[in-house]
Amino acid sequence: MRRKELGRDLGLSIRMLAVTVVLAGLYVGVALLIAIAVLADWDEDWRVFLLPPAFVLLLWVHYVSADRLVLGAAHANVVDTARAPELHAIVERLCGVADLPKPKIAIGRLKVPNAFAAGITHARSTIVVTTGLRDRLTKPELEAVVAHEVAHLANRDAVVMTAASAFPVAAAFFLRRRFGPYAFERDELDFEERLAFKLFSPFAWVLYIVGFLLTVTISRYREYAADRGAAMLTGAPEQLMSALQKLSDETDRIPSRDLRALTGLNAFFIVPAATHSARFTVLRDHPPLEKRLRRLAAISRELGKAAA
Repeated sequence: MRRKELGRDLGLSIRMLAVTVVLAGLYVGVALLIAIAVLADWDEDWRVFLLPPAFVLLLWVHYVSADRLVLGAAHANVVDTARAPELHAIVERLCGVADLPKPKIAIGRLKVPNAFAAGITHARSTIVVTTGLRDRLTKPELEAVVAHEVAHLANRDAVVMTAASAFPVAAAFFLRRRFGPYAFERDELDFEERLAFKLFSPFAWVLYIVGFLLTVTISRYREYAADRGAAMLTGAPEQLMSALQKLSDETDRIPSRDLRALTGLNAFFIVPAATHSARFTVLRDHPPLEKRLRRLAAISRELGKAAA
């Protein structure tokens, strides 16, 4: 099956390219700030000379840690075939149809019923299914959700999302430790640590906002593409419709307070965990559920006509 048959189109490709270009500029900016801060007392010629190595080092750190940050935020652990035989069988079959290498499979220790795909390359990609999702879906619905995540990998938007999200995920973690319910107490930190937290907080907010805007640029559009891809992979868009409705209904029953800790992962999820987080449509990281269901219903009708 060719990649374009998994839902990717020109619109998604343009958005992915734009995010990649801006992300590269962000790397340069952060590397420059690090070089200025760390090498402030050095001779100017040396600072210019050391800027490229600082940029390369930042890229390497991002490459090594981006997917780990995302998986860590979901409390996800990779599982082998013995621990999740049904899930492995589904992923292996769908990846065979899509002509993709089989990704790692991880279980996220979250009550929120959800799933996502992450990875900085195909070789390091992972499909994550939460414990809450496994307990609530039928096998055909689970297969439809996994097909949606396989489509993200095939379209390579999961790679762009993983790279773009490393900054907001890291910033969100820092800000929760600084201002959230589990923030450090004053007497737990010495003077230097408190000063570092205060100085880095504005920078963390900037990283979070910029990273959020980058992910929003493609997150809504890529969900439509992955929905189309899942329908093509399984031939059963009605199962994905059922799964999306069920996951959305279950998430709405969870207190908002319990969902705030997942803010950094929201754009990854197949359905948003923070459904009321953005009042303005342009800032939402997922398309409205009603529109997704309408599009899937249209695909179902098209498949029915093709079969006839």
